[in-house]
Amino acid sequence: MVAVGAKRAYTAKHYKQGWYPTHEPGSGNRLVADAFDHDNTAGPLADKEMNRRFGQYGNPAEIVRTGAPLWETTVPIIVRAMLVAPATDGGELVLTAGIVEGTDREAWDRSTYYEGLGKLLVHNGTDGKLLAEIELPACPVFDGLAPASGRLLVSLVSGDILAYDAATPSPGWPPGRATSSTGTST
Repeated sequence: MVAVGAKRAYTAKHYKQGWYPTHEPGSGNRLVADAFDHDNTAGPLADKEMNRRFGQYGNPAEIVRTGAPLWETTVPIIVRAMLVAPATDGGELVLTAGIVEGTDREAWDRSTYYEGLGKLLVHNGTDGKLLAEIELPACPVFDGLAPASGRLLVSLVSGDILAYDAATPSPGWPPGRATSSTGTST
């Protein structure tokens, strides 16, 4: 998943390297930040002759990352939604929401079916520091974060929509409780 801000691009990656078989239950997702002027893509894994021999021409999946990201951190969720918002200090906030990933095989299987609690995480876009971690009563829907009139809306698989005041981010943000679409507080 990718979210693009005015200053950086942010991605949530499910695997540390390789594909599905390398993911260990409970290892979370990686949140990675890159500037727009980086030199991290130096070319394909295979040289031109090998690509020609096997009929591969310009496959983006073959591009190799050669430099370090600006920052990266591991988050304890399977990321389902991302949003970049301006911070009051002129920087950016990176908001991610997802299902809490199970740490054993049975719990991990449930989390892949989006059964269980969710979390909303707020990171500083400059350095990746975690500013807030908010428990959600259910998993968010895919791409279920939206800004609206100074509020953050979070849509959940349960059918609820939570609305948080977009007050100044700090430890413990957002203040108070969220109001659900049914008018109750969570």
